[in-house]
Amino acid sequence: MGLFSGKKEGLPRGAFQWATNAPSSWPPFYSEDLSKQDYVVSFAIFLERAFQSWERVQGCPLKLGEPRTFLGAGGVVSAPLWFRVGNSDIPVFVFEKSTPEAAAQFAGAQAFFSTRGLKAVYYAPKPLPEAPVPLPPFKDLMTSDFELRKEAWPPGLCSMWWPSRPGERFSESACARDIYRCMRALDGCSTFVLAMLAKDLGSKVDGRMHLPAAPMVFRTNGPEGRPVAISASRENGIRLHFPENSTPPGYRDLLWYAFANSLEKFSFEAYRRLPPDLPEDRQGLRQWEFIFKTLRDQETWGGRTDHHVGVLTLPE
Repeated sequence: MGLFSGKKEGLPRGAFQWATNAPSSWPPFYSEDLSKQDYVVSFAIFLERAFQSWERVQGCPLKLGEPRTFLGAGGVVSAPLWFRVGNSDIPVFVFEKSTPEAAAQFAGAQAFFSTRGLKAVYYAPKPLPEAPVPLPPFKDLMTSDFELRKEAWPPGLCSMWWPSRPGERFSESACARDIYRCMRALDGCSTFVLAMLAKDLGSKVDGRMHLPAAPMVFRTNGPEGRPVAISASRENGIRLHFPENSTPPGYRDLLWYAFANSLEKFSFEAYRRLPPDLPEDRQGLRQWEFIFKTLRDQETWGGRTDHHVGVLTLPE
């Protein structure tokens, strides 16, 4: 008898039915006690049992979905597991204990996903209690949140920033402040960030990776699967660029904000533990300060409000 079943007969001693808020059309899930394992092992066992059960239950609507990440005001949001039912992806959370903390974690995730039209599902040994104060579901942006893009690159300009309304000035925008935060945080540790990014995108790199003299570009998908080009060079440092025609300005601004927050945390630890970059890998901040001053003077004294900042030319 599979672990997805409507009956308990024949189950191993100590098995229990997982409590869940899943739709009633989903088959119940039975499993043995996982509390003696650490969470990674428990999660692996849970997933293994799910695969075995889906194969045994005729007409089971559940399949494993593709991982998805979302971008919010506090960083990146995802779920440890995604189920697919028909054409719908369902974020799934597995808790080894039904504690108030687990309930608060799920309540925060549930509230966020509801804003995206998604209903989050949990599995726990017992029903989760009420959570009076949901915990924020956000985590820091990581280089692993980017993956190489396989689809065609969108046409049009690809920039760090562009005006989204008439008269908008880059030098007065929150995005300008966050880009400056990124450049300051990267100063001295760009080679480590570039190495982590390249490694997560499939390159065999360890330790640090010196910035190239000629610009190199990674065409990636960032959170929510949106295209983000990441450039790196000695002159300009590491930068993010977005297709203007297909990127909502709000997404662009949130990603710069999340990128700055993560880089500041990393650089704080890097300065304590790692040797700083060599001078040739530390030109990006100085170059950015020159560019920002030029743009600000043009906007302040010249009245320009049509800047497209950091335009990246991508070969076809």
